[in-house]
Amino acid sequence: MSKAETRPAQEDFLAIPDLHGELEIGKRAVDLASKLEATPVFLGDLIGRQGPNVKGTVELACENGTTILGNHELFFLNILVAIKNGHFIYPKGRRYLKEMMKSYSVEREGNLLEDATNLTQAMTEEGHLSWMEALPPFYESEETVMVHAGPKLDEPWDVQRKKIKKQAKPNGSTFSAPIQICDSTHKLSGAQAVPETVDSRIFVTGHRHSGVGAEKRTAKRRVYLTSRIHKGDPLYVWESQTRRIHTIETA
Repeated sequence: MSKAETRPAQEDFLAIPDLHGELEIGKRAVDLASKLEATPVFLGDLIGRQGPNVKGTVELACENGTTILGNHELFFLNILVAIKNGHFIYPKGRRYLKEMMKSYSVEREGNLLEDATNLTQAMTEEGHLSWMEALPPFYESEETVMVHAGPKLDEPWDVQRKKIKKQAKPNGSTFSAPIQICDSTHKLSGAQAVPETVDSRIFVTGHRHSGVGAEKRTAKRRVYLTSRIHKGDPLYVWESQTRRIHTIETA
């Protein structure tokens, strides 16, 4: 599925948060989804943070369920646009390009435009670039909204939805992204409740990496999943039909 759509509430989804190239952990989550007869929904950030197998993780998501846009995917797509347009690329962006090239076994030429062109070709041949460019910024069912970082708490979701669709398109700026995809202000101490004035549904989110346990990851109309799997913490995933958080050990 390449765009956001509303699905029947009776369908069961398994929300899978930020994997950042952790392919083997991702496979365990997909296996669990299969056992539960649930559709995997990846909450974005499959890439980045120098994960061990970014390419394989992207391929896993391509072949299973659906995926929404994370801030790392948007950042990467903006880097490619910025290089193509001849814009200055900060060191962080250059490191990111280098990381992606390594994962796709692309030799470095030393010239940013050539490097980006070669990486684009490699990802295009795999079908990964067009897939990433088509990722929706959110995913909805009748009872659930899945968005990478979470909604603004002072504005109705119907209003936010329209803005996100416009703002989540790569424009070559590595400093601009919808707050619902890149917000860094919400607390790491646990899930924050979403007021009913925003929406009556449950918002399922990832983004910021927290070490809190499963018991602190739910609040009214909010499920917050992203953990520190890169440090050996469990992966927390959420099943929509039972409204239950499942724990997948990573160590």
